[in-house]
Amino acid sequence: MCIRDRAMAMVKKIKGRKGWFIDYTDANGKRIIRKGGDTRAEAKHALGQIITRVEERRHKKRHGGEIKGLARDVALADVAEQYLRHVKATHAEKPRTYKCYRDSLADVLSFLAEHGVVNVGQVSPRALNEYREIRMTESRTVLYKHRGGHHERTIPPVGPRTVNRNVGALKTMLNWAAGDGDLIAANPIVSYKPLPVRRKRKARRALTTKEKRDLLEASPEPFRSMWALMLGTGLRKNELVELTWADVDLDRGKLVVRSELSKNSEMAEIPLRHDLWQLLADMHDRRVTKHIFVNSAGRPWRNNLLPRFYRCLDKAGIERKTPEGDVDIHSLRVTFGTDLVEAGVDPKTWQRLMRHKSARVALEFYAKVNERNLRPAVEKIWLDLPEGGRRESGNKTETSRAVKNAERPARNDVSSKQAVT
Repeated sequence: MCIRDRAMAMVKKIKGRKGWFIDYTDANGKRIIRKGGDTRAEAKHALGQIITRVEERRHKKRHGGEIKGLARDVALADVAEQYLRHVKATHAEKPRTYKCYRDSLADVLSFLAEHGVVNVGQVSPRALNEYREIRMTESRTVLYKHRGGHHERTIPPVGPRTVNRNVGALKTMLNWAAGDGDLIAANPIVSYKPLPVRRKRKARRALTTKEKRDLLEASPEPFRSMWALMLGTGLRKNELVELTWADVDLDRGKLVVRSELSKNSEMAEIPLRHDLWQLLADMHDRRVTKHIFVNSAGRPWRNNLLPRFYRCLDKAGIERKTPEGDVDIHSLRVTFGTDLVEAGVDPKTWQRLMRHKSARVALEFYAKVNERNLRPAVEKIWLDLPEGGRRESGNKTETSRAVKNAERPARNDVSSKQAVT
């Protein structure tokens, strides 16, 4: 038996019959339909086993009668070790990619090992379903090393996106092992589907001029300089913390964002305002490390920057959550984009300064300009109404309610903007 096209294999219900059925076509063009189980999950598992057996036979034929690395004999830890070496070699310019795969695999493999799943052949949808359920409902305590000692930390339950990322890393690893890695015959979870996730973009708002001033005055160094640089250049958090003195061109007054740090994987140059140019020049004379912004241990602020930002927000009296949107460290970049719009910068220049590939993002951002800027725009349109918008009421002339409301100042001067990625 051989499946001609894996895409043609499916599980389905048949009217008038109980259970779920497997429907596939073999290499001779013969269509085969048989019962796979009482539930859809059982039928999918049965179909996956059929595909696995077929791939094992193909693997055996390809290696001259010898089956190298049947799924039941290959340790997950060995596959993970070789796969991470592969990721590290192929993503040398993006160390964060390697770190994400390493951490995701460490989490799911440690759980599977605790439940007796140590070989590839033992991995099943049932084990992954149990992983999903426990990770999304139970807290756990982990050990970590910090400053030469071991400490405990409680990790709360995670959401479906985190679980999908970790299981997706395992599935990608097994696909590589069955393909280019040539370690196993087939991926036992090739048909495992991720959990549905509602993708809702986080609403962030820009800071007002007063809030920017209060934040900078309430922040000690080096955070004052860090927030100022983000507000004046639109740098993202990871681009800021990984900034080195080699990325600063003090002769031309520009910052260089390396391609391995940029979100769109393209190198970019950002012009510096004169005050930020002078700020970095003064800091350059006192430099002691390769990175521009480091903590007391001389390391970049990779993990503890967000709590420090929230601490500065609270000290400045800025609310983190408002009806107009949330304020987090990415709001500094949103503020930079907002200030460019309100300064009258054209969309093409905005796109280049914000380093977006698509002009659509710029146009969408412009379309979400704060409501307080819309009324002056419509007031520029000439419209000659009789009596200047006033109406007669008997012997008394009164101003319409709409005109009165238009003359009132806005209740809240806080600008509301959607997040800029």
